[in-house]
Amino acid sequence: MKIAGVGMSWVELPDAPQIAQHKEDVALDLNPKGLSKIGRRVSAMKDEGIECLLRSGRQNLSATLDHTDLATLKRNADIIL
Repeated sequence: MKIAGVGMSWVELPDAPQIAQHKEDVALDLNPKGLSKIGRRVSAMKDEGIECLLRSGRQNLSATLDHTDLATLKRNADIIL
């Protein structure tokens, strides 16, 4: 199952690494700083649980700024958050 998270705000950000432990998760956002951190497995917010999850490397989590990917995500994702 493929899940797409559109907008990695303070609400969605904690969910992404948790979902990605079990499913493929793609994060799409306008904020290059935040997505860059996700790509490097660093939390964009101070949360020890998220930081531990990201450092563990056990997620199938990717991040993109390319909004042309949205159409592809719509076609390929089973769930869009």
